[in-house]
Amino acid sequence: MDSAEVAMLGSVLRCGVGGITLGVTTLATFSFVGVPTIPTGPPRAVTLQAALLGGDDLPPGFAPAPGPPAPPGAGCPELLAHPTAGWAGAVERNQRQARTGLHLWQAVATPAGDALSRLRARLSHCPGVRELPRPIPAGWAFAVSVGSDHGYLAAGQVGSAVSVLRFLGPAGPATEAATRPEAVAVTLRTALAKLVSVTGPPQR
Repeated sequence: MDSAEVAMLGSVLRCGVGGITLGVTTLATFSFVGVPTIPTGPPRAVTLQAALLGGDDLPPGFAPAPGPPAPPGAGCPELLAHPTAGWAGAVERNQRQARTGLHLWQAVATPAGDALSRLRARLSHCPGVRELPRPIPAGWAFAVSVGSDHGYLAAGQVGSAVSVLRFLGPAGPATEAATRPEAVAVTLRTALAKLVSVTGPPQR
């Protein structure tokens, strides 16, 4: 084999190796394109944050506001002030309607065990707290008072995720309208629909 043939053979081999390398690289690249990532486990906090009600979900005038500080302890006042205390990964939002003084506090979480039933049982033993007719099949509500404000504490569950609402306001027409059974049902149903839109329907 003369020098010209050797040079030609080297060129062919280099092209062949280059083509194989390119093919392997291309295959490796496209092997991961279009393969869906299936989420496992409970929704992450970043996902749960998107499940909180916002201004577009509520009557006009509601805007984020600092929540009331939770008093220390584990009694009924502390429970009403912070119903989801101790729930790992819970995300919260407090909103206020300046014109009426209404406050809506909400927490969304994926607590371990049957935390919602335990919360309901604890509330039922608090003085001055009265369980209301079930607003929707997937939730419950209690009439509550915190200081001079009156309202309700309601909760519902979708799969492993739960939403807890506390609606309070001063005595007056606005609070009365917001705490009627049909209004409680609408607010809780809206909260659970927002939860489903973010976390997806429960797995059967």
